[in-house]
Amino acid sequence: MFRHPPASYPLFYRHMGKMLGMLTRPVELFCISNEKLNTVAPAELEDLLLAHPLIRDAAVIGIPDKRAGELPRAFVVRASDSLTEEDVKLWIKDKVSPHKQLAGGVEFLREIPKSAAGKILRRVLRDRVTSKL
Repeated sequence: MFRHPPASYPLFYRHMGKMLGMLTRPVELFCISNEKLNTVAPAELEDLLLAHPLIRDAAVIGIPDKRAGELPRAFVVRASDSLTEEDVKLWIKDKVSPHKQLAGGVEFLREIPKSAAGKILRRVLRDRVTSKL
């Protein structure tokens, strides 16, 4: 596939003639900073969140930010009402680099919206955020 350039072009993100990265699943990544140098894979943060004993389910999306481009926001289903936003942020803090911190906040839900196949419906979560802006 990579040896056939015309077929490979759609796989890469290009800017000003330089290849910046490979796009495998564009919905599964979002960028921090207007230069798009710091990307965040929601699945990485979701896996860390799900390792917390008081988190039953979690989803992460990028929310719009004028300065940074997008910021990570977590949607969490609590296993206990004692879990706070600060607890969630502290859980993530030492496990990831600074641009992956949950600067977009943490929102608690009763359940994470999922398709019949069990995939997270990130579009529904994005719509929820943009309707509040």
